[in-house]
Amino acid sequence: MVLVRPQAGRAKIAQGPDGLLISIPVKKHAYMMIFMPMFLALWVFGTVMAANQSRAGQQRPGKGFLAVWLIFAVGWGLLLIFAWLWNMLGTEIVKVSASSLTISRSLFGLKKTREYVTADIEAIRPSQYYDQAHSFSSLLSYFGLTGGNVAFDYGMKTVRFAVQVDEAEAKHIASLINKRLGRETSD
Repeated sequence: MVLVRPQAGRAKIAQGPDGLLISIPVKKHAYMMIFMPMFLALWVFGTVMAANQSRAGQQRPGKGFLAVWLIFAVGWGLLLIFAWLWNMLGTEIVKVSASSLTISRSLFGLKKTREYVTADIEAIRPSQYYDQAHSFSSLLSYFGLTGGNVAFDYGMKTVRFAVQVDEAEAKHIASLINKRLGRETSD
């Protein structure tokens, strides 16, 4: 018989006089680390070949289609590059003080931050993130770019964070935030 030890979560948690700081590195996916660079190399090669064909100067019946395809290819290529970089180096940072809760997503020191007034936050809870299959937001969730397994209500909107953390870790994070804000939980 093998004794299974509990595992630590991904989040790094620090509590201080200024508040609670939770830093969650993005969940690493081996297929993203290994196969995405190879796929991107082929994608860039195909896009460059199509661009060279478009610049050949000859008027072809499909030249308008090729221009639209190039715009599409460059857009998707940039999204895939960002998804790969996010998977390799991204971090989600949550700061909780008495007056505000901020959620930042950081990559290379660049941050996208949203701040919420704690008095207007209701029902901080673990909440499994599900999205419609075959939708654009489902694709973004797959890459870890949207969603989250901790949620709260802010006005008439549900805000989510803690992307791709396990259910137990989401429960722990929600509990810590509720305790920091002096709120009772039903655990």
